[in-house]
Amino acid sequence: VLPILATYCSQMEDGQLLSPLITDISSADITEELIAVLPALCSVFCSNGSADCTFDPTNLSVPLHHTASVKVQESVTDKVSLSSGYLQMLQCADSHQQAKQIFLIHWNQLKPFLREVQPFKEIFYSFISSSSYTIRKIFSSHVLNVFSKEELSSVQNHALIQQLNDAYVVATNENKPRLRETVAYTFGKIAKHCYGETFNKALICLLGALLDSSSLVESVAYTVIRKISKQNKVSNGKLLAKMKAPVAEFIVTFLQESREEVLAKLATVFDYRSVKSLLLSCLKDLLPRVVLKLSQEPSSILENLAEMLEKDKRELLVESFKFIFPFLVCNCNPDELPMVLNVIRVKTENVEMESLLRSEAQALHNQLILNLSSSPDQVLRGLKLLASVTSDVKHSEEEVEDIAKLLSPRLLGILAFFQTQLDSCIQDDTNRGRLVLHSLIGLVKLMGPVYITPVRVKLMGILRVGLQFKDEDCLELCCQAWLCFVKNLEPECLGVLLSQLVVTLSSLINKYPKIITEALNYLIIEHRVITKPYFAEVFGLPDHPLLADVNAVLKESSGEKNPLVLLRNVLKGVSHENSDVRSSALCTLNKLLMEYKTAIHKLILGNEVVDPLVVTVIKMMLSACCDQDLYIRKLLGECLGELGAIDPRRLQVSTVIVNKQFAMHELENDSGEFADGLLKELARAYLTATSSDNTRAQDSCSYAIQEILQVYDCASSDVTSTGYAIWQQIPVELQEVLKPHFNSRYITQRPLNNDRTTPIYRPNRQLSLSEWVNLWSLHLLNSVVDRKAKKVFDSCSLIFKHDMQTALYLLPHIFTFVLKEGSDTVIEEAKKEILAVISHCVSQASNDQRVLFCQTIFSTLDHVIHWVRNKDIVLSEKKRGGGDSVLARQLSRVKSFVQSLPKNELSLAAFHCRAYARSLLWLEEYIRQNPDSLQKNIASLQNLYASMDEPDGVTGAAAIRIEEPSLQEQILQYESTGNVLDAAACYQKSIERHPNKLADRVGYLKCLMASGQLSAALVYVNNLENEKSEWMSCLNSVRVEASWRLSQWGELEHYLSYEPPFNNNWNIGIGRLLLAVKKQDTSIFQSQLEKIYTNQMYPLSAASMDRESYTRAYEYIVRLHMLKELEQGVKKLNLFDGCEVDTDSKKELVTLWNERFQFIQTSFRTMEPILNLRRVILGLSSRMSHEVGDCWLQSAKVARRAGQLQIAHTALLNAGDYELPELCIEKAKYIREQSDHLQALVSLQKAINVWSVGSGVNVEAHAKGLLLLARWMEGTARYDTQTVLKQYKNVISHQPDFEDGHFYLAKYYDRLMAFLAGDRPSKLGEFLQFVLRHYGSALRFGNKYIYQCMPRLLSLWLDFGAKVTEEEEKKPRESSQIKNTLSNLNKMMAELTEVLPPYQFLVAFSQLVSRVTHPNMDVFHHLEVIVLKLLKYFPQQALWMMIAISKSTYSERQMRCKGILDKAMSQIPEMEKLIEDVVNLTDKLLEVCNKKVDAQRLPAVVTMDKVCRSLARLTNANDFSCIMVPIQSSLTVTLPMSKGSHQDHNPFPGELPYIIKFNEKVEVLASLQKPKKISILASDGKSYTMLCKPEDDLRKDNRLMEFNTIVNKCLRNDAECRQRQLYIRTYSVVPLNEKCGLLEWVHNTSGLRLILNKTYQQRGMFTSGKELKEIGKLIEKEPDTAKDIFINQLLPKFPPVFDEWFLHNFPDPTAWYQARVAYIRTCAVMSIVGYILGLGDRHGENILFDSTNGDCVHVDFNCLFNRGEQLGVPERVPFRLTHNMVHAMGVTGYEGMFRKSCEVTLRLLREQSDPLMCVLKTFIHDPLVEWNRGRGGRNESKETATSIKNIEDRLLGNPPKAKGLPLSIEGQVHSLIQEATDIENLSRMFIGWAAYM
Repeated sequence: VLPILATYCSQMEDGQLLSPLITDISSADITEELIAVLPALCSVFCSNGSADCTFDPTNLSVPLHHTASVKVQESVTDKVSLSSGYLQMLQCADSHQQAKQIFLIHWNQLKPFLREVQPFKEIFYSFISSSSYTIRKIFSSHVLNVFSKEELSSVQNHALIQQLNDAYVVATNENKPRLRETVAYTFGKIAKHCYGETFNKALICLLGALLDSSSLVESVAYTVIRKISKQNKVSNGKLLAKMKAPVAEFIVTFLQESREEVLAKLATVFDYRSVKSLLLSCLKDLLPRVVLKLSQEPSSILENLAEMLEKDKRELLVESFKFIFPFLVCNCNPDELPMVLNVIRVKTENVEMESLLRSEAQALHNQLILNLSSSPDQVLRGLKLLASVTSDVKHSEEEVEDIAKLLSPRLLGILAFFQTQLDSCIQDDTNRGRLVLHSLIGLVKLMGPVYITPVRVKLMGILRVGLQFKDEDCLELCCQAWLCFVKNLEPECLGVLLSQLVVTLSSLINKYPKIITEALNYLIIEHRVITKPYFAEVFGLPDHPLLADVNAVLKESSGEKNPLVLLRNVLKGVSHENSDVRSSALCTLNKLLMEYKTAIHKLILGNEVVDPLVVTVIKMMLSACCDQDLYIRKLLGECLGELGAIDPRRLQVSTVIVNKQFAMHELENDSGEFADGLLKELARAYLTATSSDNTRAQDSCSYAIQEILQVYDCASSDVTSTGYAIWQQIPVELQEVLKPHFNSRYITQRPLNNDRTTPIYRPNRQLSLSEWVNLWSLHLLNSVVDRKAKKVFDSCSLIFKHDMQTALYLLPHIFTFVLKEGSDTVIEEAKKEILAVISHCVSQASNDQRVLFCQTIFSTLDHVIHWVRNKDIVLSEKKRGGGDSVLARQLSRVKSFVQSLPKNELSLAAFHCRAYARSLLWLEEYIRQNPDSLQKNIASLQNLYASMDEPDGVTGAAAIRIEEPSLQEQILQYESTGNVLDAAACYQKSIERHPNKLADRVGYLKCLMASGQLSAALVYVNNLENEKSEWMSCLNSVRVEASWRLSQWGELEHYLSYEPPFNNNWNIGIGRLLLAVKKQDTSIFQSQLEKIYTNQMYPLSAASMDRESYTRAYEYIVRLHMLKELEQGVKKLNLFDGCEVDTDSKKELVTLWNERFQFIQTSFRTMEPILNLRRVILGLSSRMSHEVGDCWLQSAKVARRAGQLQIAHTALLNAGDYELPELCIEKAKYIREQSDHLQALVSLQKAINVWSVGSGVNVEAHAKGLLLLARWMEGTARYDTQTVLKQYKNVISHQPDFEDGHFYLAKYYDRLMAFLAGDRPSKLGEFLQFVLRHYGSALRFGNKYIYQCMPRLLSLWLDFGAKVTEEEEKKPRESSQIKNTLSNLNKMMAELTEVLPPYQFLVAFSQLVSRVTHPNMDVFHHLEVIVLKLLKYFPQQALWMMIAISKSTYSERQMRCKGILDKAMSQIPEMEKLIEDVVNLTDKLLEVCNKKVDAQRLPAVVTMDKVCRSLARLTNANDFSCIMVPIQSSLTVTLPMSKGSHQDHNPFPGELPYIIKFNEKVEVLASLQKPKKISILASDGKSYTMLCKPEDDLRKDNRLMEFNTIVNKCLRNDAECRQRQLYIRTYSVVPLNEKCGLLEWVHNTSGLRLILNKTYQQRGMFTSGKELKEIGKLIEKEPDTAKDIFINQLLPKFPPVFDEWFLHNFPDPTAWYQARVAYIRTCAVMSIVGYILGLGDRHGENILFDSTNGDCVHVDFNCLFNRGEQLGVPERVPFRLTHNMVHAMGVTGYEGMFRKSCEVTLRLLREQSDPLMCVLKTFIHDPLVEWNRGRGGRNESKETATSIKNIEDRLLGNPPKAKGLPLSIEGQVHSLIQEATDIENLSRMFIGWAAYM
């Protein structure tokens, strides 16, 4: 049909019917046939017409794209015949024009129907010269359809370029401008879309067209070149830079003819201002070609070039020789090269070639190696030539052949050059990029592992730069370079680099699987023996099919997944210097925290203290928060949120202070500490830079390292030199990084800081922190005078703008030097800079970025102030030797500057930065400098303490107030104590007075929100909107928060519409998140979530900069905790999917949230926001209503415990909507909290009655309700004994395994026994069976009351056994009943011994062994069984605890102990050797204790060989047993926190340290008994110091330590005490016998007397001992003058200075504050405990202070039980609280923290009197040596019993000698403080006690 149609259509003019007909036909399935005849149709229409037929093929509306989906059928069309027919048709020169056009336009659609493609493409070449302009134009436009970008760019297709070039030449010769135009246009089309050599050739041709005589062609070329620049997104100048070499070849032609007008055109098109600037830009490529041209034929080309550049030709050649020589080497054969070099010699007027080669040796090497890939043989020949000329040492022929060895000294410089080259061509010069990468691969292969390994860090940095290529070929080539690099490393170093290599390479596995797989196989499979120890550091390897073997090897080596091991491994990656490794490690950490959340929660909640591993995780993450990478910060936020907001007080004291102390390393000291620290910092910066793509930073670091190594002569081999010592201190792994820089030759210029305007910081300047630090540091550097310091700082200054951390490291040092040496003007400028920053921070407090500026100022001032304090000490010591005038002058200048700073303004700025500790420090300093300002700043003090969540501090500030507080001060006090309702009332009053004060409105609204009055807050703000619309920007966030908390989503969306997108307010962010969840908008939710995570990390970043603690950051960690719970809720509740919540997910979420709630801080301000958010999340799901009710119930509990009864009531009302069975218990507790005990009891009884009928309440809740009812019934005293007892028994019957039920029932029986049985043994026995049974049952079901149950249970049993024996002796016939009772009790104890886990008995081990001389043999045998069990399970601890008894001087005690040990050896054979070695070791240690050492002067150091030679022989023996080092942590039982007895619990987690050997050095101390300080090297690699003390019964100290340990347990378990972090510092005390023992040495401690005397000496106020003795004698003679002497003579000589010790030892404000708080609270706790125990002799040497955390440590407990009152000069104070100690507590003194800590401690001791008294009563059965002589070891000490009675009286608050009624806790503490600070009492203390200090 179609041929006939074609014939018919030929009758029509111009194919009028063809287009519509074809369109119609194409809708049928005959597309192939249509295409087959299209050329024929075109032929028909054009057969009689001219070449330029009017038929326009572009009008054919043929949907040829359909052909792609149609399968070609050979039956329809024969491809062979079609192809031959078409070829014949297209070969016709001037016919079939339309067919040719159709083929060009639709080539991609026609190709499938052709047998061969290449013949057609060859024909297309002829179209370039077609006579038809249309054909040429269409060919030009569609050239990329015919030839792909890859085809055109390949070398094989340069024929097209040649054809175009030939066509252009022909057109030029024949004067055909239109042809030249289309050729130029085609060149442009090719250049726009091609790369490589094709691009260069096309562009050169265009440059030729630019010089065409036809203005048309010239304009086309000009336009096209400009378009090429635009297409490549580069400037015209950069376009030239991409192809300087070919352009240089092009320019040489015109230089020879001196055609400057031609060069002017080139300069114009490339936007150069002149020909000269064009030539200069190409000079390094142009001049080598000029020289080569000159050597081939004489010409004036060089002279022409020199003339155009206005330079001397000699100068040109010399300056560019480093480019000329490598070019000539690569482009001349060996015979030509000497001749060309001779031309240079002639043109340079006989400059020696050797001189030129030497002067540019490094540059010549660089350029030659750059051409290694393109001209390898020539390059190697050139390198040998260079080596023969430039080397200072004459090399043999063999050495010259070893190119790698010759290059090694210059390798770092070559790599730096390659890095620069690669960096410069990343964006646009892919050709050069390929050259560089190819040559780099060649260089790596050439150098080999020996030389590549030392520079591996640098090379990795270069290869990372290569990964930035967007070009696929370059990127693949870079991967090849990585593979080559990996294979050319020494195998030994592969492991260290494994994590970096894997994380870098694995990211490319999908693009280049073959190369990456080969590299990873090489690393992990082929070298698994070497890299296996590092497999744990591999994070995030993708699960790719090609990596199956690699993953299998990694999985096999990892073994069983242990979450603890996995966490430890991933932490190494978190602190890695490589950012990719860090981010990968953090992603892995996040997955671990999610996957193993149960195990991690066990680490947090399983024991009394959080596992150290969790503490380490927190420390590592806080340290990393200063990372500049926002993505890493976000990951850190997610990890911290996943871990949860662990209560800071559950963490060990002072463990989570990030970089708590900084070392004061001074540059001017010659010790090398500064250089050591600086080199480590530079190494960090270098490693960080090489892990990034910042090549400038890498080179800057290299230069700095090079210079610092030279300044300090670290290459010195002189072992006595400082440089050698510095180098030895640097870790080996960092030495390998630094070592290549010994031979580097970096040169640079210090950046000019032209901006001298000060202050540099100006609010309108909008500088980033990094920019400001850089500019300010450089500005300060100009004023550094000291030459060495100037050199050091200048060397590092280049890094400042690349690595802010290095700038921050050096800024304080630079600033200090400026203050020491700078002019007054410079110092004034520095002060203005500081004030500019802090003043702007105060005005822009909400800007988190500004906080970082202030933190920088603060850190700098910290350093300066610490320098002043250090130099004060140094100068005071030098004054004794003549002084130091230079230091005195410098110190005076710096001091003057520090004193001139406005401390009040600094305090205010710190407050706005939330650096509250710093603010407090400066405020107190200001107050002490201006004492009259105290009362004015009371409110500021209260505000600070309130912000730090320190209500004790607020109370203390209020206590020292003289005047009545103002309304604002009352508000502050109410808010700080959580009394929001009273605060709201005060706000209302203030609003009445000042209606236009916005701050009061905001405060009032906060009170409404805090008290749960959300609707009221909404109404209030909405009403204000009409009156004060300008306030809405501040108040709208209240409406947003109230809306989402009330789940009013419409209102929330409306209020959020008022907020700009950049508002970072927390509540607004949460509102946006919740609204996105409600709308199920996943994208908005994710983007907003990331934004909030990032925003919360800014304050954490500031905190880490300032070495702040976990406590400071806790507010933001709570927010991260909440964000993570929001994520968890959304995921578990399917809030985006809309699916129903399955039961498992619901249960999992509730369990998870309950666990997380257990470890957060138990304060209302922390818990309530979390519960608020939980309620809203749960409310978004329709099936979680019961859980919402539980949240309201939890809120009620939290509020009630916090004393927020109004809020608790509101929460109860809301909880009432959810029918919760447990609600009635909380209601009853709420009523009782209101002091209506009877109504509470009635309410609870009603609820219990309802439960009994059945209400769905769980068994545990029911039992708790019954127990609460029983306790209240007992407490009201309204019920008879039987009724109460029945109620307690009802609890047990309801839940038999209820620990609390058994404990309180036992306590009730115990109380009845004391009241009813009295001393009647028979009656006593009746009760004892019940008491012991239920105490034992309580222990079986948990450890909550172990310290109440176990000591009491043992005491009752052992005491009753002794009483039975006594009764047997007195009344043998009447004792049968009580003997039977004892027999039953023994059976009961035997059963408990079997069922209770051994560690429970271990907590009372001292109590057990103190009764080994028990008179009743049946009891003793059972006691013996318990001790033997403990020896079996805990041999190390048990032996140390009972070794003193085995050495007792009392025969019976010694004999029984020996019997127990003998039985242990017979029953447990493996213990025989251990016991034998422990006994022998004890003998040796006793020998050490008692050995008399003759030393003329003490302290003295002697050898262990001199003290006890046999000790070394004992420990060095091969069969010496593993004996534990008796330190406190190894002797203290750690208890599980969850329910149950935990039979498998390990009470000593972690590895115990075992004795390896004793240090040879023994220090004999100067005290009376001459104790010896020894060191033990343990199995954990640590050295433990112990004190061998003779002639002192350490059993008293041992008992006190046990007592203090139990007090610590009680303190930790009490909410109030835990909130205040109250504890006693303990240490191990191990008696060896009654006269000698070991004490664990408390490191970093100094006695109070020593501290104060040292400070007085530094002040020049030292008072001699002789003078003090004279004063003492005077007081003894005239006691009535004691007070007057004390006030007028002693106190003036000893002013309060103790606070200076804290400032000196804790230069960081947070560390200072925490140390002071620790000092106050440890003092308070030990003051009260010491008072209760009657501890005396608290002179300045028995109270120590820890210089690492401020803890107060008491030693020497000889003077117990008020023996101080029996001394020659009786002690008159209950504890030490002298003026120095009070002054060091801050401006509030003992008010506030000290007083409240005393009250809380005393309350706890009263509440826990039973377990504590059980421990103290063991003194009765283990009497002290001096109280028992001649009594045989069994008689009870009456004196001790009297002392116990006194202790009980003090616990009850009974005044001494029954002077009145018992005092309340507050009254007793007040009385004690008054006594301790009373001048009358202090003045009458013994002069040696030093009450004046």
